[in-house]
Amino acid sequence: MPDEGFGCRACHQLGVVCRIDGQILPECREAGLKKATFRPCEPCYRTGLRCDPKRPCDRCVLDGVVCDGQRFGCFNRGVPGDDYFGFYLWHGYGPTGVNDDNSVPNWRMPANYHTMYQDWVANGRPPYNGPDVINAQRQAPEAVAQFYQEIISIAQRMTINGQPVDMTNIINVLTQEMNEGLPPDRSQASRDLRLLIQQQIDSQPPNQTLLQAVQVDTSQAVNRLELQNLSYLNPGLEEEGQVAFIRNITQHPVERPVSPPPARPQYHIPYGTLDITLHHNDGVYPANHPELIQRDRLVRPLPEHPYPTGRSQLATIPLLRVHDDGKQWDTNQSCYSIRTDYGIIARCRGATTLGCEDTTHHGDKAPLCDKCDTESRDRFAPNIRASFPKSIRAYACHECTKNEDDLVGIFQNTGHSVWYDFASHPWNATGVEPAVDVSVQGLDGQRVGGWKGKPLEITGCACASKILNRRICSPHRLQYILNIDTAAQRMKDYVIGAFGRMVCFICQQRAGTNAYNFEGLEGGAGNELQCWTCLGCHHVVIARPSDQLTPAEVAESVLLGAPPHEEVVEQFNRLMAIEMHRANNQPEAPAPPVVAQAGNLAAVAEYAYNN
Repeated sequence: MPDEGFGCRACHQLGVVCRIDGQILPECREAGLKKATFRPCEPCYRTGLRCDPKRPCDRCVLDGVVCDGQRFGCFNRGVPGDDYFGFYLWHGYGPTGVNDDNSVPNWRMPANYHTMYQDWVANGRPPYNGPDVINAQRQAPEAVAQFYQEIISIAQRMTINGQPVDMTNIINVLTQEMNEGLPPDRSQASRDLRLLIQQQIDSQPPNQTLLQAVQVDTSQAVNRLELQNLSYLNPGLEEEGQVAFIRNITQHPVERPVSPPPARPQYHIPYGTLDITLHHNDGVYPANHPELIQRDRLVRPLPEHPYPTGRSQLATIPLLRVHDDGKQWDTNQSCYSIRTDYGIIARCRGATTLGCEDTTHHGDKAPLCDKCDTESRDRFAPNIRASFPKSIRAYACHECTKNEDDLVGIFQNTGHSVWYDFASHPWNATGVEPAVDVSVQGLDGQRVGGWKGKPLEITGCACASKILNRRICSPHRLQYILNIDTAAQRMKDYVIGAFGRMVCFICQQRAGTNAYNFEGLEGGAGNELQCWTCLGCHHVVIARPSDQLTPAEVAESVLLGAPPHEEVVEQFNRLMAIEMHRANNQPEAPAPPVVAQAGNLAAVAEYAYNN
């Protein structure tokens, strides 16, 4: 029995008012009571949607389906207060129901909640837009203010310690969110600041450890690169398992910061969002249709973004070179690469003043001669040209790309990093940057994002150019290809888990044009532009199908151009045959045919995508 004159413990834990003998009682005054746990019904569990402990639950009633399955921690619908705003706030939803995202952390029933409920019933149960909700959302302003003040204090300490932060911007953003009553656990600005702090801590020299040898992580290689081919791409000594280790690196660059990410990762969902409203369309589209929401692929609660900072998988390879062609020494060093010559696997040891340009190399670094670098590029180039355009691009939909001015305007002040030949735009014939400013000011006071220039080779962004057009040791090349492949797959799984299928990265509503094979209206066949994002670096590319995606600096072997997809596979297989002949001490197989002239790399990339 409850204390005399007060409600019972069970009603309090369920978030409903307690009525005994027809009388609505004040809430139970026992300290430390927590909300009751319950198990979702079968329809809500199966679809990953929000449920409540009423049976039938609100979701099933609204959808007109049978609410069956688990009843643990549940009660029959119709209990007093199970439709009042406090019931939903108590269970972590907004005051209007399970579809309301405006939750109030640590909400508790006020002392006069029972009389508020009686007045609400007496007034005919009006909609939830009265002072009850406003007062409920303002119950804990001191706790909210204290949280935000702690975040501001952390930023102030960073400034005192000489770390680059924009205190004015931080205080303005956090104060605005605090005044809006935004719950601390849904503050995007506080999350951004925590990520910034962690990045700056990671990059401090005291946290750097020189690693003499790091094994290439091949655990995710089976999707695109068969394990038996890894030793061909990156030959290693027997003690290394035939796949060369990455040598002399630190976890983070010491001498140069990593390439800056955009302000937000692609497919960003505001931090603290509890759910996304989706209109299930099983009866509208047939199976395998690009717009069909796959309920069995939805993940609820919403999945965490796999790359919340949007940092490129190639952030430690500088786009603007630190060393001219990788020249890092005034006197000759011994090339550290592993070579396979006629079945003999050994370190090259050729004289060179050049080295791998990845900025994580430290100490003795990784000397890399011209011959080893050129051969490495030639081994990797067919694979990159054949698979990258298809595997790491996520396209915008036909609606978002049908008008050039509108498309460019979408990115205004978003902090995206955009590759776009803006000089060809009618209002930009002078070649200056567009009037539309893409960048925004970050919490560290620096401008974030912006126009990057004309789209580059193969990927449009800098990913392919960094891998093929920089002097990079084979272990790093292999690791980065595997990292990008893994990142692209993780991003796709995240998008499908959130939206039920791959969607346009701009509107997040419709399928991309590639889902329709670029045919018809939905495939953007009549549009002058195509737009995609790279799932490896989160940059955006705006291009015309006729654009020549040519690199700024390319080794001669790469300038040969990408052959059609069938020839790529044939050339790759024949190179493998050569290595097998050498390993067996047999006469060398005939060299693979060389494509005599450079082709249209944009057309080749498109061909590889569709084949």
